[in-house]
Amino acid sequence: MTSPPQARETGLAAPRSAFAGSIAPMVPGRVVGRLAVELSHCDAAGAVHAGTLFGLAAETARSGAQAEAGQDCAPRLIEAKSVLLAPGPARYLTAEARRLTGAPGVAVWTVDIHEEAGRMLATICHSFLSEPVTPPAPAAASPAAPAAGDPSGSNPPSLGDRRRERIALAAGDVIARKGFANATMREIAEAAGLHVPTMYQHVDGKDEVLELFYAQAMERISRELDARLVTAQGAADGLRQMMSALLDVVDGRRHDVGVLNREFKSLQPEARARVIAGYRALIQRFADRIAQGIASGEFRKVDPFIAANFAEMLCDVWALRPFFLAGYPVGIYRREALDFMLYGLSPRPPA
Repeated sequence: MTSPPQARETGLAAPRSAFAGSIAPMVPGRVVGRLAVELSHCDAAGAVHAGTLFGLAAETARSGAQAEAGQDCAPRLIEAKSVLLAPGPARYLTAEARRLTGAPGVAVWTVDIHEEAGRMLATICHSFLSEPVTPPAPAAASPAAPAAGDPSGSNPPSLGDRRRERIALAAGDVIARKGFANATMREIAEAAGLHVPTMYQHVDGKDEVLELFYAQAMERISRELDARLVTAQGAADGLRQMMSALLDVVDGRRHDVGVLNREFKSLQPEARARVIAGYRALIQRFADRIAQGIASGEFRKVDPFIAANFAEMLCDVWALRPFFLAGYPVGIYRREALDFMLYGLSPRPPA
């Protein structure tokens, strides 16, 4: 009989500290995090705040995902969902994270959080995508000249990828004017500058075109977020950069936001489930940044996922209410939206 597996154990002495406690030898697939509950972790009724539970779960799961990914990779959270969330009073919290079987390249961890008497307060599942860490280029080295037609210096997209992006953009334009039900494949092909048979080499039909439109929209946002977060300093600056990036994407194709909201019902059930998963992963990126700010003391205690939805909605309003905001430049709206969100999150002494 084998001995029971030891766990990697992390301690959290205060809400604003990182998981920097002692780490025991780890058997792959199990991590334990501990938190001594303080007043700032609780709401007015004395129950541990949901934001504390999400933050503890995320850091515990990430610790295990990072240990398994190794030094050359960094786990990026792509989805988090609560199976159980029942906040209550506690003096100490224990988070037990276990790795589950996931899709290739995706690490799925489930975290059970209970208080000192054993009562379960939360079960939260996290999915991480392991991404290689790119080492910084030497300061003295001169950057190599990018290949022709590739200003970023990265591998250029394939012809198929470029055509699918053109199809998605064209679909957004046509559907914005006519609605999904009235849009035809011929109109979308013409708007994309393709012959109809050529377009059918890349998509099977109008339902796939609609899902492609959603997927490409999420991809554009994700790329912009990645670019902005490279220089972000701290949680507040990171959230400011993320909202600013999303506003830029929204401002560049304002009618797309209307299509995204209006035509969601037109997606086939399986496609709708995939779109929801991608959308949840986007919101979760905002929630992770807010949870980071709660842990560091930059933000007050809130539910990170609810606050993340507020942040995303503020950006969408710029596109969804042109009849009210047409007289305002995007710069003014950006300033007001960011100040509104960050002031609402800022830790303020009680009145």
